Amino acid sequence: MNIVEFINHVLKEEIRRIQQAYEWKHTYLSFGLISGGIEFLGALCDRYDLNEGGHSEDRFNDALIRFFDPRYHYYAQRKKPFKLYSNLRCGMLHVVIPVDKLILGERANDSAKYVHLNKYRTMGNERLFLMAEDFYDDFRSACDKVINMINDKSILNLPEVIRASQKKNIMDPKNWTVC
Repeated sequence: MNIVEFINHVLKEEIRRIQQAYEWKHTYLSFGLISGGIEFLGALCDRYDLNEGGHSEDRFNDALIRFFDPRYHYYAQRKKPFKLYSNLRCGMLHVVIPVDKLILGERANDSAKYVHLNKYRTMGNERLFLMAEDFYDDFRSACDKVINMINDKSILNLPEVIRASQKKNIMDPKNWTVC
């Protein structure tokens, strides 16, 4: 499976099935999977090897800024109270619980009272609401942007990728397999 196939099959299709399958819907778990996927997209755009440690926050935030709708850019800033890296990604990937600055929901239960990426005062605190299906749709669009950049080779023109010879090799489908 090359990198485009991996993004299509694993990041887009498998996460969609996990989140939206009729009988076995795992909406909550999809937030962690999407968070890991966001970091992976960012890892494709820096100069480091994919598994090199110490770059998670930069990769996550870079992907939000590069590939997501501008509504997400505020939440990629390090010193902001609702930054998604520390409030969502770290909580979901380390202890499977987001920080209390977030409310996670799904359309079936929450669309009447909450709007994706809006803030609400609950339990005495202001909290950012994330709607699972909207978050997935935005993630899927980000994946499509990355795939387009790989296919037209424009991803290789990003300043950091130019310095990353390993990245140049993996962007060629015949040189890299994920699984």
